[in-house]
Amino acid sequence: MKIQHPVSPLGDERELTDLKSNLAYYSVATMKNLVPVIGGNQHDLFKYSNDKCVYYSLLLRFWEIINGYAQEDEKGTCDIGDPNIRSHCFTYPSRKGCCPYILTKVEPAIQGGDIYAQKAAYLALAVLAEGCSGVIRHKYLEPFLKCVCSAIHNPNAVVRNAALFALGQLAEHLQPEISKYASELLPVLFECLSQIFTQMEIEKKDPPSLDRLFYALETFCENLDEGLMPYLPALMERLFVALDPNGFSMQLKRVALSTLGSAASAVKERHCYAIESLAVVAQFIGAENFKPLAAESLQLGLRILDSTEDPDIKKSVYALFAALSIVMKDEIRSALPKIVKEMIESIQSSEGIVTHYEEDDKDEIDVYEFSDEDEDVEEDIDGSSSGSVDSAQCRYSVENSATFLPYIEKSFEEIFKLINYPQEDIRKASVEALLQFCIVLHKVNTSEVKQALYKALQMFVPKCAELIRIDEERSVVMVCLDAYSILLEELKAEVFVGEGHREAIMNCVIDVLTLKTMCQDTDLGVSESNDEDVEAEQDELLLESAGDVLPKFAASITPDDLVLYFPNVLQLMSTRTKKQNSISQRSFAFGTLAECMKSLNGYVEKFLPALMTLWMTGAKDASEEVRNNAIFGLGEMLLHGKDRVFSKYPEILQALSTAVAKETHAGTLDNICGALAKMIIVNSSGIPLEQVFPAFLQKLPLRDDFQENEAVINCFFYCTNKDLKF
Repeated sequence: MKIQHPVSPLGDERELTDLKSNLAYYSVATMKNLVPVIGGNQHDLFKYSNDKCVYYSLLLRFWEIINGYAQEDEKGTCDIGDPNIRSHCFTYPSRKGCCPYILTKVEPAIQGGDIYAQKAAYLALAVLAEGCSGVIRHKYLEPFLKCVCSAIHNPNAVVRNAALFALGQLAEHLQPEISKYASELLPVLFECLSQIFTQMEIEKKDPPSLDRLFYALETFCENLDEGLMPYLPALMERLFVALDPNGFSMQLKRVALSTLGSAASAVKERHCYAIESLAVVAQFIGAENFKPLAAESLQLGLRILDSTEDPDIKKSVYALFAALSIVMKDEIRSALPKIVKEMIESIQSSEGIVTHYEEDDKDEIDVYEFSDEDEDVEEDIDGSSSGSVDSAQCRYSVENSATFLPYIEKSFEEIFKLINYPQEDIRKASVEALLQFCIVLHKVNTSEVKQALYKALQMFVPKCAELIRIDEERSVVMVCLDAYSILLEELKAEVFVGEGHREAIMNCVIDVLTLKTMCQDTDLGVSESNDEDVEAEQDELLLESAGDVLPKFAASITPDDLVLYFPNVLQLMSTRTKKQNSISQRSFAFGTLAECMKSLNGYVEKFLPALMTLWMTGAKDASEEVRNNAIFGLGEMLLHGKDRVFSKYPEILQALSTAVAKETHAGTLDNICGALAKMIIVNSSGIPLEQVFPAFLQKLPLRDDFQENEAVINCFFYCTNKDLKF
């Protein structure tokens, strides 16, 4: 006969089909209901000795029934027994209540050989930790820990899981005393982690103890606070293993991520480290690998943002949001209003600004007030939160252009205000963010957004020109020049829609190449001798940044317009090919001119004598890097100059023949092959193919510069299509 019970002690409907089960069920249900009733008469209950006490008599009978039921149904015993033990623990004083009695039953169970009795014993200890925490902390803590830790290494998973759960409960409910044992407990948990990783690698499945182990570990992290710091490197090492993108277990990644969040919340001084580690994991393990964890990571970031005013922590959270945007894309839309609001508030506030003054002057200085009277005042301003906002917003806007579009105008306006910020990192981050906003606007092809783009460019292009000329930091000027390069590459002629933009960009490049900008002013200060090499390197990088703009500028205008600018470009670059300049300067000059050949097109003829002299001289340079770029430029001139260069074929063939006989550098040999291939494509009848083609084949395949494969393959296709005979 099947008996339908209305409600079980657990609050769910349960069917028990045999007499023993029903006896256990009704006994437990009765005991559970009696506990709160008789709990109100504790004084009367405990005024007698144990053998005459009603409570102890009931408790003894309760345990007899449960133990009998456990022989038949171990899982059911745990389900119906645990809530009742917890209820007893909370209701009765620990010093006279169930704690001492239960311990008399726990010890024999642990020492016995029955694994289910051992499991029940450890689960009982776990429940006692919650209900009888006071007496355990002061009387039983060390024995409890020794008992539980010994079982963590038990070979049987049933016992091991129960012990791990118990350890987690102890860590949660026996604070702060248990934290004193962290040096003994955490290494045990770390060792267990390593063992589990090895086991998972072999078995390719999640072990039963996975969740319990991370529960114990996470609980310790949450409650140790700053005490976790000495163990953080070891913890992070293991969490990174768990978050390995090549790992098969999503459950392992989930529990590891949760533990990472707990560590971030616990260790205040390492908040940034933990959050930024998560951001790196999110960005680099692959969107599909991290996607199951993305929503939880987003909520973690939002919770941290709500609970902190620390600008460094906010900086790390913004980096996390930017990384999550790569993974979640449009799915992050619902969180955007809050994220953008927080970011803009960070931009508008002065949080993260730390000023350092000479002691005598600290009361006289305004952070943003600069005058000649204050020249001797040392000031350092750190605005890390604002800089991170700029970076996070620009990265998000690129990944989610349509989603972020409603927020671009406000973000652009607020970040534009930071572009003259005292700290150079903020100025650089602001330029990079504004650049990305312009690119996003360019990608949305509607008339309304186009107008917004042109408005943004009218602010951004002149501001970059201003910074290039007057900023004293080379790094800021390089960021502005790089912004011009990227802007021209992405937007092409749209950059020049605004009045004066073409001249502004070209004049900035010329000013840098002629050393006329403020950051190139050697009178700004006397450098220490140890810094001279660094400054020289920075100067060369600055010149190369300016040179990088030229090919993009050339590609963004018509050949008819380029021919008006090219004489100046040719003169500036030719000066830098002289032998007195460094190898990097000579190489960059040849490379810049080479990349301009395509845009110059037929107008190559106008500059042919000067170009021929440059290429031929460069092909004989002592530096293989310079020879490589010079011969590449020669090939580009041949390809794009077409019939305007035919008259120079004999001279060029002779130069290439001489070069190939001496050359040992793989990249330069590849560019010689590329130049020959381009000659054949453009004017096969102008060269002796029966002599050139066999020599050409002998130098194949390419060794280093595989970009020249395009010319080589096109050459083969051309010869086959034309059915040329050699």
